[in-house]
Amino acid sequence: MSKRRPRKLNIQAILDISRKNLVWPELNGLPDTIYYYHLTDTLGRKWKTIGCHVTDAIKYDC
Repeated sequence: MSKRRPRKLNIQAILDISRKNLVWPELNGLPDTIYYYHLTDTLGRKWKTIGCHVTDAIKYDC
């Protein structure tokens, strides 16, 4: 019988989220424009992602 450890998710809290520039500036004014977001987690790691809204930028699939 195998004694493998169960997989654990390492989920870190996000300290800071800031919306930056448009991904495609020529599409400014459309309802679903996509922005760059910069995130910082509790370990000090910086992440860059894109999304229409903040919830799109921090969404993850388990």
